[in-house]
Amino acid sequence: MINCPDSKNYAFTICKSLEEKSKDNEVTIWSLDSLDTTNADSQSLVTFKPPMKSIHSVSVSAGPDSEHICLAGKDHQIRDVIIIYKFTELIKFQKVEIVARQLADFETYFVKFSSCVPNSIIACGKENIKFYKIKSGHLPGQSVLLNNTARGKVFNNAIVQYTSTTEKGEKKPTFVYVTSMDGLLYYVNYHTRQVEKIIQIHEDRITGLVVAPNNEFYVTASQGGILRIWSTDFETLKSEVNTGN
Repeated sequence: MINCPDSKNYAFTICKSLEEKSKDNEVTIWSLDSLDTTNADSQSLVTFKPPMKSIHSVSVSAGPDSEHICLAGKDHQIRDVIIIYKFTELIKFQKVEIVARQLADFETYFVKFSSCVPNSIIACGKENIKFYKIKSGHLPGQSVLLNNTARGKVFNNAIVQYTSTTEKGEKKPTFVYVTSMDGLLYYVNYHTRQVEKIIQIHEDRITGLVVAPNNEFYVTASQGGILRIWSTDFETLKSEVNTGN
């Protein structure tokens, strides 16, 4: 099973295709509302085979419609690739339709749809953070200006922060918080695409970054089993729990 924190109603499992001579992975989508974990015969919604040798990250677009699903990983030429499918067509009609496909110029380990800007994706991985936008079957991208701060770094999680909403209820993004494998948090200005600050929030690898409902606080987890609860600007550590794992 692959982690997809922005999808609250679905789970995703990935395995090698059982078809003879097939080199593709099979992605199976399950509904958490109807999944019976005590029944081995529980029915999935759909299984499909993206043309990828490995899949590192999955993201479903925010909002009630969950229009798109994004996969990041390696193709069969061992190139980093990002593929967007129509999620609603997949789960309702078992129709596999690629919306956009883009070769990435760095090893991509994490992708996430923006919760504020439609059709916008944040990707991160080896020494790079990049913004993509779905546009006419392509994914034009803009890299974050990292200078020397990314040398030797591997970024593995990202989340969009917003501070206010418009009169129409639209979210206004301000920062993207990006974590690294060595416990750092990067403050990336959403509009200028520049890093404004870097702080140490864990002593080892960060394994999780989630925001509470209504944007009230953030929770981070580390490889050493430490959970920390932060204010929305990460200036205040509110609580810490050692899970022992």
